[in-house]
Amino acid sequence: MSRTSKVLEHALEIDELYMQLADIDTADLECEVHELSDYHIVMEALHKISCYQEGGHILNEHLAGEDGKEAMLEARKNLKQLKTFVKKYPLLKQNRKGLSAYTGAIPSYISKLLT
Repeated sequence: MSRTSKVLEHALEIDELYMQLADIDTADLECEVHELSDYHIVMEALHKISCYQEGGHILNEHLAGEDGKEAMLEARKNLKQLKTFVKKYPLLKQNRKGLSAYTGAIPSYISKLLT
């Protein structure tokens, strides 16, 4: 039986992360979703947040309402979930064994993404 972390359980409740982790990352990394480290999961969430802020990215277009009101509302919901997730699991630091430990500090470059 595999161990599922609280970070993974929470991440899989967020549509944007579920698709990334369960479908894309597991295929690319040739692993099972429960094998992904907490560090990897939080970094994916940060990456997704940055995509919403990157001009020309499809997620940014959704957020700006370029693809209709429904897409904009969904994007706002997803972005809020991602920000809440990253704030709950602020920053993880990978150690030599590939495990993660909470540092508790949020650097300024990440704080800017969360506002």
